[in-house]
Amino acid sequence: MYKNSKKKGLIFSILIICCLLIILLLAELLLYNVFFTQKRNRISEDYIILENYIDNVINTNFNMLKGFYVYVETTEDFNEENVYRYLDLLFKDSQTFIRNVGIIEDTTIIWNYPPESNRAAIGIDLSKIEDQRDLILKVKNEGISIMQGPVQLVQGGIGFIIRLPLIRNDVYFGQISIVFDGDQFYNFLSDLEKQFNVNLKINTETDIVYSKKYEYDSRDLKFSLSNDFFSWDIHVQPSEGWSQGTFWFTLIPFSIAVFSIWTGFKVYTFYMDTAFNKHNANHDSLTGLYNRHYLYKYSESLFRIAEINQYNIGIIVIDIDNFKSINDTYGHKSGDEILINFANKMKFELRAGQEIFRIGGDEFVIIFENISDKALLNSIALRFKETIKNYTFLENPKLSISISIGTSMFPTDGSNLDILYNIADEHMYTDKTNNP
Repeated sequence: MYKNSKKKGLIFSILIICCLLIILLLAELLLYNVFFTQKRNRISEDYIILENYIDNVINTNFNMLKGFYVYVETTEDFNEENVYRYLDLLFKDSQTFIRNVGIIEDTTIIWNYPPESNRAAIGIDLSKIEDQRDLILKVKNEGISIMQGPVQLVQGGIGFIIRLPLIRNDVYFGQISIVFDGDQFYNFLSDLEKQFNVNLKINTETDIVYSKKYEYDSRDLKFSLSNDFFSWDIHVQPSEGWSQGTFWFTLIPFSIAVFSIWTGFKVYTFYMDTAFNKHNANHDSLTGLYNRHYLYKYSESLFRIAEINQYNIGIIVIDIDNFKSINDTYGHKSGDEILINFANKMKFELRAGQEIFRIGGDEFVIIFENISDKALLNSIALRFKETIKNYTFLENPKLSISISIGTSMFPTDGSNLDILYNIADEHMYTDKTNNP
């Protein structure tokens, strides 16, 4: 029975461990999802501000270009001195990274501002430049505004170009363009990454616009920044990565496993201590049989059931003959061995509804549930005597034991265990007396 308790305790402890693991891991997953959601929300909120910064730079350049377009279209006294004066005022204190403003006749550069560093570009036909050909012709043929970049400039370096078609007298004349410096714009984007603790990747359908520290992660947020003349996809991730900063969340599963196993061990220990105490309270420590304490609880319940169902309970009381002299002659170790072997032999002889108890040194009680009559009970008692007589309990062939045995019947002989025990004990049958 105690072995069964060990098995039950082990199963129960494993269930506790599994339940704790599941519950705590689910709780951790929930916390991680909350943490991850908060991180995404923070980046989404910051992106709104970040996008405004980027959009402001591009649209400011575009609006300046449109202002210059109106000036060119409406000014009758169009000369370099007036234009340079106008552009100086337009771009004064500008934070738009302007590198130059140009006028293109058909597809050829005919004028640049400021003049001192861009004269080398005048006269270049941009339809002959591979990097710019497609878009310069698209503006010419479709009459639309376009932003291009990053692009290798004919003046050298990297830049972003916004182009507007220039219409004079309802006829395509050429284009005007504004170029803002690529390096300055990249530094601007890099400063935004630091300010908002993010990594950015900006791309069009065909080209990478910006990607300094960005490494793809499926959890990254993707936004679109576009208007009539350009369209960008902006991918955003936290600068420390989605997994970085979640060290505790990677440590927690290990801690949960350790805690669950420790709890399961404590539960198992408590369960086994309880089972051990319960087992010892009801069992004889030497033979493992039920003891006197449990006999009274068991018989009280059994007699109550027998009264309700109106059947008989048989009692057999057994003493091992001359057990004291066996202890004195062969020693207590041999005496203990005899008791253990006797208990095992009797358990082997019993059937369902029959239970044996050790109530003293060499005293045993067997209870038979629902036995028909006293004659059957006596015949069983005699069979036990014969079985024991021919059984070897020690290796010493000279030693044999015999038993004294008495019987009583509930409710015929008495209504409680004490009365039934006394009757069986008083009418004990030995080899020197008559049968019970």
